[in-house]
Amino acid sequence: SLLGTLMALEAILLASFILMRQSRTSRRGEERDHLMLQVLLLTEKEITAVLSMDRQIAERVGLQKVANDVEIQQLSQHTSIDDVAQTIKESLPSE
Repeated sequence: SLLGTLMALEAILLASFILMRQSRTSRRGEERDHLMLQVLLLTEKEITAVLSMDRQIAERVGLQKVANDVEIQQLSQHTSIDDVAQTIKESLPSE
């Protein structure tokens, strides 16, 4: 009976430690994901600025074909993060 009680107590303690470890690991994963999102948002902002400057340079040096390229114009415009998030949310399968 005492041995059974000790075994049950050990199982409870082990389960508690495992759950705490999983919680900590999950929290670290969420922090990494958040950091990665911030890096990606900053990268997108910087690339948009570089494309905009490239278009302006192309206009000044007379490269109208490059400056007026529709795809480059679209990529050099500000991207609304809320719109992107909404589009992603709508494209995910419903649970």
